[in-house]
Amino acid sequence: MTIDEVLSMADKKGVVVKPSLVDDSMCVVDLGPAPDTNERMRVTADGAVLIVDEGRYWQIGPIKDVYNWLKEKNA
Repeated sequence: MTIDEVLSMADKKGVVVKPSLVDDSMCVVDLGPAPDTNERMRVTADGAVLIVDEGRYWQIGPIKDVYNWLKEKNA
């Protein structure tokens, strides 16, 4: 699958996904607002690392994993 397929599926499911600016095999997913404007990063209880940018939580992942997650979302 390609980043274009992931972006298309994300758009259909109402999820914001952007291509990674560093690695063509990765993309970033918007996970919602980050209420603390001084926060830069958060590690969740299950070990996910979320980056804070533009007042939002973002998680980076391989295109294939994001694609599979989107397939399961609201299935």
